[in-house]
Amino acid sequence: MPRKKQTFEEAVNRLEEVVAEMEDSKTSLDRSMALYKEGVTLVMRCAEDLSGAEKEITALQRTAEGIFTQKPFESGGEA
Repeated sequence: MPRKKQTFEEAVNRLEEVVAEMEDSKTSLDRSMALYKEGVTLVMRCAEDLSGAEKEITALQRTAEGIFTQKPFESGGEA
């Protein structure tokens, strides 16, 4: 049976678990290396998900005539 795709939230939760285990002084070097590799994969996956979500977001703007138009979401602007 194929595994279901991990959600963004599940990936973040697993990443938190990975970090906690790596911070434990009882974790062996071999285990820490395996966890590090898993963590990098999770970070990359989360970054891809966030990038994809950002591309999907659109902001509605009202023109001077009172008409709403859509424009692509632009990150990094002032709030």
